[in-house]
Amino acid sequence: MVSMALFIERVQKRRQYCTVEPALFLFMFASFLSYPIYQELLHHTFCKQDPNCPLPYNNTTSSCNVETYPSTVRDRTSHWILYTNLSMGLTSLLLSLLYGSLSDALKERRVFLALPSVGGAINSLIVIIVQCVSPDYMWAYLIGAGLCGLAGGFSVFNLSAYSYVSDISPHNDRTWKIGWLEATMYISSFLSQLLGGIWIQFQGYTVPYFGILACHVTVVFYVILFLPPAQREKQPSKAVQETVTETKPLLNNAHDPPSDSSLQKRKSWLILNVFSRIYHFFQLLRSSWRHVCLTLIFFILEINFLGITDTVILYSLSRLCWDSKTIGYFLAEKSGFNAIAALLILPVLVKMRVSDPMIAMIGLLFGSAALIVMGFATHSWIMFIVPVIGAMRGCVVPVVRSMLSKITPSDQQGVMFSGLSVIEASCIIVSSSLYNSLFPLTYSIYPGLCFFMIGVCSILVIPLMLFLYFDARIRMKDKTSNKS
Repeated sequence: MVSMALFIERVQKRRQYCTVEPALFLFMFASFLSYPIYQELLHHTFCKQDPNCPLPYNNTTSSCNVETYPSTVRDRTSHWILYTNLSMGLTSLLLSLLYGSLSDALKERRVFLALPSVGGAINSLIVIIVQCVSPDYMWAYLIGAGLCGLAGGFSVFNLSAYSYVSDISPHNDRTWKIGWLEATMYISSFLSQLLGGIWIQFQGYTVPYFGILACHVTVVFYVILFLPPAQREKQPSKAVQETVTETKPLLNNAHDPPSDSSLQKRKSWLILNVFSRIYHFFQLLRSSWRHVCLTLIFFILEINFLGITDTVILYSLSRLCWDSKTIGYFLAEKSGFNAIAALLILPVLVKMRVSDPMIAMIGLLFGSAALIVMGFATHSWIMFIVPVIGAMRGCVVPVVRSMLSKITPSDQQGVMFSGLSVIEASCIIVSSSLYNSLFPLTYSIYPGLCFFMIGVCSILVIPLMLFLYFDARIRMKDKTSNKS
């Protein structure tokens, strides 16, 4: 008992030095490890059921022939990816908004950092059990995905991590701090996908899921035992104060401190209060066209990103006949160059005072060019050039998140990021329904046509960013003239 008390005391003393990045790293490591493994697991299962399908999962690819590759395997895999994403996305769609609002109302981020890992651990256990009992019970995968969605999944962990950092970071440092979170994600993605391909190659699919389970359990214990509560900024920035002043009539009822007589009543109607906060936040969106414009940009970017995630593995399997190790190398290279852009190039551009919209437009141009090259790739060396060209695309999403955070009141950060998480959850549904249906249909026309479509959608975002860029310049000139 004495030793346990000393251990708890030491933990409490060291909590102030702990940050959210280790939890983010482990959660993203598990998530990015599970996505390609699950897709390859589905493909492997359907390939075993088709006698005409050569398995490109052994130590040699000599048996794999692109010309004789059965399209039914590709189509069934794509459809099952859609079913899984729908199972997870539909359950997490409304809950992610509810969880984010609760984190603001309860002033606690850590619970909602731990909850998604609980769901991830349960999902990993289900996959392990199915693989040990019989791979034919594939319907259990949908149950695991649904439970993972009920726990919040990727989107709730994301919003909680970004809200936590927004609570503890000054306004002027928020862009590079959010960029650091994105870089942490890319580094964990790089390592997980580099190891994942080799892991599958030598030990199959079950053993990596034990690693995923261990990561989720570690995240739960780290968040509960070590991560300190977030201390929010007491004074919002001038930009935020202007936003709050403009929208004060809409927010008065939501932010007035409760009197002692009504405190118990508000506790009893906590859920109603949560939805009231959500309502007032969307009123804030209605009063600010910048919120609407940035939210639309975020929506398009997420659909494109998820579309690439859902199709690139099937594309490399069916057109390039890659094995798991080669897929892992490619995904690791992609994440590595995105990490370099977010970790090294983005802070330099911020220090050089390059505006956020300009950084985003540079990333969009390079990302669109990379997608066009990917669509024309017929050899492995061309495919491996794609991550080099599209490295700057890793800066776009953190910049958009930062722009939204800067124009949102400090006590609405959780609701704002929860709104983004709902968009992410809805993007899973929209993107999976769109691209997992288009990819099998367009593959027979031209294998890379789906990536051309994603590239065009990315280019369509640039005019919106240009509009925000010129608006920011006009506002800056007006402020300068008023001061003079």
